[in-house]
Amino acid sequence: MKKTDYQQAVVTIVDPRHPLYGNTFPLLKVISSKSKQTCLVEIESGLNRHIPLEVTDRCSTPARINQVPIDIESLTKLCDLYYLVVGDAEQSARPMKPVKSRSRARPAKITTGKRG
Repeated sequence: MKKTDYQQAVVTIVDPRHPLYGNTFPLLKVISSKSKQTCLVEIESGLNRHIPLEVTDRCSTPARINQVPIDIESLTKLCDLYYLVVGDAEQSARPMKPVKSRSRARPAKITTGKRG
């Protein structure tokens, strides 16, 4: 692509996980580095942003997007936690694994609002 082509080119954000999804912006240039490519786009007059190439319609191999916004493993853990909280652990899809705490902080003290 020639430099003059960038002045007339636009780029559309096609990844629904990206906060600018569905928007089309003027493409200023494509920047390549060792690890990734980005598109320099003009968001507003004088305001430019770098957008990863893989979230745009310019990418030859678009990122794989799961139709479900949560993966199965996370959903299973969430269901297990739900059943544990509501007191029906027997219906859990699988036993919960203990979660190791990364913090040594003590639990917050619960108060009832009464002084005395």
